[in-house]
Amino acid sequence: MIGLIGINHKTAPVEIREQFVFDKLGIINLAGHFKALSGFEGLYVLSTCNRTEFYFVFQNRIAALPFPELSAIIAKFKNFKGDFGDYSYTLSQNEAIKHFFQVAAGLDSLILGEYQIVGQMKDAYFIARDNDFLGPTLTRMFHKALETGKKIRTNTGISKGALSVSYAAVKMAEELLGNLSKKNILVIGAGKTGQIAVEHFQKKGNARLTIANRTLEKAIVLAQKTNSRFIDILDIQKIIPEQDLILVSTSSELALITKEMIQKAIQLHQRKSILLIDLSVPRNIESGVDLIPGVNLVDMDRLQKMVESSQEIRKSEIDHASTFIEQGLTEFNEWLSFRELMPAISALSENFRSIHHTEIELFLSKSDNKLQAEEYGNHIAKKYINMVIRQLKNATNNGQNPELIPLVNKIFEAKY
Repeated sequence: MIGLIGINHKTAPVEIREQFVFDKLGIINLAGHFKALSGFEGLYVLSTCNRTEFYFVFQNRIAALPFPELSAIIAKFKNFKGDFGDYSYTLSQNEAIKHFFQVAAGLDSLILGEYQIVGQMKDAYFIARDNDFLGPTLTRMFHKALETGKKIRTNTGISKGALSVSYAAVKMAEELLGNLSKKNILVIGAGKTGQIAVEHFQKKGNARLTIANRTLEKAIVLAQKTNSRFIDILDIQKIIPEQDLILVSTSSELALITKEMIQKAIQLHQRKSILLIDLSVPRNIESGVDLIPGVNLVDMDRLQKMVESSQEIRKSEIDHASTFIEQGLTEFNEWLSFRELMPAISALSENFRSIHHTEIELFLSKSDNKLQAEEYGNHIAKKYINMVIRQLKNATNNGQNPELIPLVNKIFEAKY
């Protein structure tokens, strides 16, 4: 059985989402708690700035998916003091699978049809796979979802003109500040989101970009690549007074821009205004900084409202995309259903091998032509196995008749 527990930009504000961000070590440690539960088969954790979702598989022999127990584990792991159920959602089996496919296609993203989610999903896949808690079902589901997402982006207009979060931030900056070409801009964070933001600022003609990053080498590489300036992140206080705009996008769990830093910059250098854009979750700009006169703060939630008004055209492609989702679902469910027959098929194969071995021994006691006996025995065994497998698939509708599966497995003494 496949299940999902999630929290995203639709169900929780940024101040709640940031409490459920998981890094690689956190995911690995959480997996240890899940693996201790009876019937556990696999876990996949997708943690981005707009969502944290836990996809898991438990053996069919359990009565029901342990949603309350798993939700309690997640909340306790993060020391969450509120009611996790007020912000999270749960889906099981087909609905969980469908949601995963929609996420892979960018249909559930803040930016409809955006592609950055694919890289984030791949990162999550490698964490689970390399640490041996993904399992065969989630492995297959992941590959089928990405395959379906690629078909959707290729065959529909869902991604045509799609904004990235970074580009949406640059567009909002342009709306609020006007021409950006002569504005002093500080970008903190040289990861993917920061890189894309720098590229879009340059396309607006800006040549006054400064890049800071916790790892100075990464800031230097990006600065050289984009003909920008760079600065050690410990020295950003020195240049804040010069900036018209500061965009922050890092994975830091602490605020990098504080109220004190901005207050000092405005008071000592008589700045009239400054625009702050925080694309980080957890937030990297201290809460309440926007209460300082002259400070305009844009966070992920405010950006979402701007984005929603820009993607109405692409929404018309959702129905077209849904046909590919349904096709992918059907193909995955056929694989999933057939997998239910595998214990019976394995047991059947083993039984035939046993019969074959017994008959061969009997044959050899009367004949010394071992090669001929082996070839004949294998030929007969394969014919019987293929015949029975074909009948099994027909009788159980390719494994999709749940009433017959236990009976079939019992007949062939299959063990899970």
